[in-house]
Amino acid sequence: MNTIHAIRPPDVELNTIRSSDDPMVIENYLTDESTAIIGEAERVLYPTTEAEVAAVLRDCYGSGTAVSISGGGTGLTCSRVPLGGVVLSTERLIAPVAKESGTGERIISDGKYTLFLNDEEFYAVAPPAIMLQELSALLAAEGLLYPPNPTETTAFLGGTVACNASGGRTFQYGATRVWVQRLRVALSCGDILDIKRGEVFSDENGQFEIRLSCGETLCVQLPSYQTPAVKDASGYFVDPDSTDLVDLFIGCEGTLGVVTEVQIGLLPLPPDIFACTGYFPSIEAAIEFVRAARNATHDAASPIDALAIEYFDPHALRMLRQTYPNIPENAGAAIYFEQAIASDEDEILGEWLELLEEHGCIEDWSGFSDKDKTEMVDIRHAVPELCHQAVRQAGTHKVATDVAVPDHALDEIMAAYQEIGEASGVQYVLFGHIGNNHLHWDALPANEEELAASQKAFLALSRKGVELGGTISAEHGVGKKAFEEDGQTRPYLYLMYGETGLREIARTKHQLDPRNILNRGNIVPASYLDEL
Repeated sequence: MNTIHAIRPPDVELNTIRSSDDPMVIENYLTDESTAIIGEAERVLYPTTEAEVAAVLRDCYGSGTAVSISGGGTGLTCSRVPLGGVVLSTERLIAPVAKESGTGERIISDGKYTLFLNDEEFYAVAPPAIMLQELSALLAAEGLLYPPNPTETTAFLGGTVACNASGGRTFQYGATRVWVQRLRVALSCGDILDIKRGEVFSDENGQFEIRLSCGETLCVQLPSYQTPAVKDASGYFVDPDSTDLVDLFIGCEGTLGVVTEVQIGLLPLPPDIFACTGYFPSIEAAIEFVRAARNATHDAASPIDALAIEYFDPHALRMLRQTYPNIPENAGAAIYFEQAIASDEDEILGEWLELLEEHGCIEDWSGFSDKDKTEMVDIRHAVPELCHQAVRQAGTHKVATDVAVPDHALDEIMAAYQEIGEASGVQYVLFGHIGNNHLHWDALPANEEELAASQKAFLALSRKGVELGGTISAEHGVGKKAFEEDGQTRPYLYLMYGETGLREIARTKHQLDPRNILNRGNIVPASYLDEL
């Protein structure tokens, strides 16, 4: 069925909702972790309930006031940065919508955040403002795990849904999308959708119908492009067969609605996780090890079952040695990997050791203690931080890809990273989620000339990724980021879907948000919406 009925929550007086027009307060909401854009806004509002969110949206919809939705501010694409209007901060949405848990659910809380937990069906109903680290701690106390593990643990759950966030363990578990079972979403008009996965699908023409509480029907047409079959966070999701409505809102970067509640799937917490870093004499040896580890993981008869497979190129290792001198000097590349351990530990470790030896590993560092495992994770996370430090000292900014490609294209994209990277003449590092063929090429320009060369290389690498059947953004989203070429400024998604795709995205947004007030400038420029 492609039709869903929206509901109107109880009315709330707008003047009872906390807000501020103090410039010093507003300043905290004018950028994100990227600091690439400084926005502007007239006021920040802090709703505490779904009904209050709806009241804010209903008022802004009536006046045509732009609304920028702010989560934890940990994004890297300026998605939450306001371009005028007001900011709707979700930070006080810390409990599920219902006051009482449902059938089979029980309440768990840490005194601030509240979840409804179903132990038998392995799910939790959570508020959008809970930080991932708090969610993880609450669930761990119950012996449970929310599998997606984005690097930034202070991100809000709602924000990770908005950009379909992922992390290293996406290799095993998949991105956020896989684990979202139900969403409650406030539309720009103030109506609420309660969308359960598997209940509402686009019809044969790629259309949905949303019946509003006022009796009006919104007819929503999906874009005609095909979402690449790789780890992806670029634009609206479109399934080649039939799109689940819940998936349209996951990864929409706040352009279609405000998430007010999330039901997430869970797994039993593994008894332990084994971690190891293998150092290899060359990039080629490391890549062959990755292929073997992936094949073994996908082989049901093998005890190897990797959670994450991460890559460090020689430039990244050289940078890391400044802080971590124990990294072997003769290492040409490194692979970090993890596996959950429940039983047969000796057999699993023996298989990994054999795989390392077969592919010429010159040294390995196995993490058995919490201290060792924590340090390995710290080393992985140190790479992007050291990159940020380098460009801050140079007075420039980092230029980084977020490309992912299909398995068959790994060799080609690796060759492109090296060839285009070296030709740019700019210092760079290559690292990241090689298990999903998703690597970050981070250029570290020392001056304006190198910055221009970095941006040119970025475009070439992004285009190569698309040419190989991949995506320009596997985990960060696209937000308000744009590129300049031949005197023209274009949004990132132009590289994937061209002018036609961008206009189809704008049409879909306009149909769900007819006054175009939500997160203007995200995914497609505001000018595309103003033309509709």
